[in-house]
Amino acid sequence: MKFIFLTLMYLFIGFTFSVANDFDKNFKERQEEFDKNFETRREAFEKDFQTSKDKFNKDFNNFTQISIGAFILILSFIGVIIYISFKKRKEIYKLPTVKQYLEQYPDCHTQQGIKCSYCSSRSIKNWGHTSANDSLRLHICNSCGKKLYYSEL
Repeated sequence: MKFIFLTLMYLFIGFTFSVANDFDKNFKERQEEFDKNFETRREAFEKDFQTSKDKFNKDFNNFTQISIGAFILILSFIGVIIYISFKKRKEIYKLPTVKQYLEQYPDCHTQQGIKCSYCSSRSIKNWGHTSANDSLRLHICNSCGKKLYYSEL
């Protein structure tokens, strides 16, 4: 009986070592496969990340360039509007004032008002420089269209 017991123990111990050895071998193989797959996935992730980063930087640079271009365009547009406004205002100030106009053309002052020095019409438009409520007024002959004088309210 002792012999059977020892034989069974020997077989059990041998089987246990065999199973443990196979488990250790399988574990090492799986660990190597996992490490290999992990490295491959990490490289793929880094490549995708770099691609995404490059695309973001490219898109951001394009957006920045477009934004700067739009900003410059808007500033240019505002500058042109201001330039035209000042140019028109400067042209108006080249005209005589009401007092200067009447001094220059004294016969244009009548009992019914002021008349045009070019066509003698008494129909004179009173226009605001930029709007109907503008304090800088431009007076234009309704008949011949000549700019006669300016006034300020």
